Amino acid sequence: MEAMKKTFHHGTLKSPRLKMALNYLTYKPHGLTTIQLGTLCGSTRPSSDVAELRANGIHIRTQYEGKTETGRRVYRYFLEEGV
Repeated sequence: MEAMKKTFHHGTLKSPRLKMALNYLTYKPHGLTTIQLGTLCGSTRPSSDVAELRANGIHIRTQYEGKTETGRRVYRYFLEEGV
């Protein structure tokens, strides 16, 4: 039996949600943390929004910044232009 191919169903760049995330990343050269991106966009899954942007060919770099006082990992996202 052949293994099933996994697919990723992502939104397009016409999506208002993805447009908003892309716009915020475009105008924040110092990047945005996951919580900042989620707060600005009203998204409950900003890391998924980043994954969907990447699936649409947008180059986004992720930088690990450490942990919060409660032990949660903090990541910052940067739009990589001209890549």
